[in-house]
Amino acid sequence: MKHWIRTWVKIDLEEVARSLLVIGVLNAECFSCHKIGISKESKVCPNCGANFKYVGFRKKVVFAEIEKFSERGFILLDFEDFLKEFKRKKAKKIFNSS
Repeated sequence: MKHWIRTWVKIDLEEVARSLLVIGVLNAECFSCHKIGISKESKVCPNCGANFKYVGFRKKVVFAEIEKFSERGFILLDFEDFLKEFKRKKAKKIFNSS
C-alpha cells in the first residue's frame, strides 16, 4: 500500500512559476500572470494561456485533494517552499545587479 510523503528534489523555479496553479479555499490563481478566480479544474490559464503542470496549495491540504490532483496528472509541490525559494532567487538578482 502506497502513502503520500513529501520529498525534496531539485527543480527549475522558473519552469514551475510559468506553469503553477495555486489552489485556495474557493478557487485558484495562475502564478504566472496572477489571474485569480480560476476554476480548480482548469488545466490552462484563461488569461495568459499557461499550461498548468504544477499545483500548490495556499491552505492546509487534505489527502483527498492530493489524490484528486495527482490523478489528473499534476505534480504537487509545497507552495510555501516554492515561494520562499522563488523570493530568495528574486532578491539575489536584485542585490547582485546593484
